[in-house]
Amino acid sequence: MHLRSLKTLLNHRLRITDILGGVMENPVRNTIRLFVDRHSIVFFGLAALVLYVSDLSDFRPHVAPVWGFVIWPFGLALYLGLYSLMLILAAAVQRRLATITIPTLVLGALALSPAVALCEWLAETMSSSRYEATFLPHFLMYFVVAQAFETIFLNFVFPLSALRTAPADASLPSSSIMVAGEEVETTRVLYIEAKEHLVNIRLDGRTITHRARLGDLVAQTRAEDGFQPHRSWWVSRSAAPRLTRDGQRYVLELSDNSKVPVARNRINDVRDWLDGQGQKRA
Repeated sequence: MHLRSLKTLLNHRLRITDILGGVMENPVRNTIRLFVDRHSIVFFGLAALVLYVSDLSDFRPHVAPVWGFVIWPFGLALYLGLYSLMLILAAAVQRRLATITIPTLVLGALALSPAVALCEWLAETMSSSRYEATFLPHFLMYFVVAQAFETIFLNFVFPLSALRTAPADASLPSSSIMVAGEEVETTRVLYIEAKEHLVNIRLDGRTITHRARLGDLVAQTRAEDGFQPHRSWWVSRSAAPRLTRDGQRYVLELSDNSKVPVARNRINDVRDWLDGQGQKRA
């Protein structure tokens, strides 16, 4: 994987759904960073302690006490590392299938499988085979436990960590475009549509029709103000564009329920812009 591709995936706003049906959307980079936040570390430490004390696999009597303390933190760290990898792979899938929402059940199962298998093997090895590794029953048991911990984490710990690590909301200074002698702030614009020699400029409360070239108006904007999903359209960031499908084609749904077509050759550019600006994608 190229470094640029990895950076794109880390910046992707991954949309996931937990077992309670809650949908969360957050850049992959931020989610992975939250795993090492102070609140998260305390939570994971308590989770490892609960697992050690409960000894659900019943391997502790068969190994030296020190190995019991080693296996659980190791297994948990391995699980989180694999979960981070699954988040990156899920971002790659979601970039290709824009309408899919990734269930945490799938991410958890894929991350847990190798972690349980390796820890079972370690327990058997450290016990000189007095403990017999059993994958499937223990995987199912730990999968249920992991989902319980994950639900608590996503609904209680994750929001606390997100608040601590969220950057300050520094609003960009507004820019403007000149339309028929009128200065219009780009924050008021939802979209601009070109039709032959005219442009329709949809504002937050009205539409201006003006004889002009779309390119001349776009040239007055900044890259962060909006983008062109189609050669005949310019969409403002203020419109809260959301990439989705309408039948076989991609469209942008805007805050006023308008639908703007997305050219096939610009789909990846649209995704990159939305990810970079923190906008939503279906």
